[in-house]
Amino acid sequence: MVTVPLLADGPDMDAIRAVVDQTPIDFYYTMTHFQCPSNVCWSERKRREMLALAQANSFTIVEDDCLGDLAFNGRPRQTLRGLDSGNTVLYLNSFSKSLVPGLRLGYLLVPGRYEKRLILAKFNADIASPALLQEMLALYLRRGLYAAHLERLVAQYASKRRCMVQAILDARHLSLPYPEQAGGVFFWVQIPDTVDAVLLWKRLRLQGVKLMPGTVFSLTGSAQHFLRLSYVGCPLELIPEGIHCIDREIDWLLEHQAASEI
Repeated sequence: MVTVPLLADGPDMDAIRAVVDQTPIDFYYTMTHFQCPSNVCWSERKRREMLALAQANSFTIVEDDCLGDLAFNGRPRQTLRGLDSGNTVLYLNSFSKSLVPGLRLGYLLVPGRYEKRLILAKFNADIASPALLQEMLALYLRRGLYAAHLERLVAQYASKRRCMVQAILDARHLSLPYPEQAGGVFFWVQIPDTVDAVLLWKRLRLQGVKLMPGTVFSLTGSAQHFLRLSYVGCPLELIPEGIHCIDREIDWLLEHQAASEI
């Protein structure tokens, strides 16, 4: 597996071209909307460049759009699949993020050459998803209930996101390395270079503050000075307090580091 750097508008295309030039690849996995953990959204230019590169080099793009429905501005999102005219994109989506986490149902839009293999893989994994749940979800969609639910959910998330971004901007030791997006559920937050995210996570966990250290999302063990924050399960009124706890704990770590160096 090979990773490539992520920029503010999507992947580093020069880095991807360098990989493709050196090593034939079969698949490229990505989240084009609200990527986890960065929350980055691809620009249209990057989408078209990636499609052209995949078509020229005969590899398949696996587009995971499980957070794509959580856009706050309500405007249609152009997926790679929607731009694809060459049967290049295998598209994934799920209702677990936008409806019910325990509802383990999603769907695939696949190039025909993969259809039989994916059906067999699904059968070997668990035979089939429960038919009753599938029928219930289909009825929910047909009656327009999902669209109404999504409208309410997005409004709640937008309010929480505004609250959290302001709290982060007000904090002394936290910064946002990527441009803010109107959607998604994550913040990728940078902390001082002398503070270890794993140690910070361990201390905050004892105080009931839930987050993930950046190293969890790195195959190389990097991102030691980053945190992934989410507001989904946090009441709106507790968000500023949680950010303040993070900032205060960083203060404590910096002070003790300074004391140990004297």
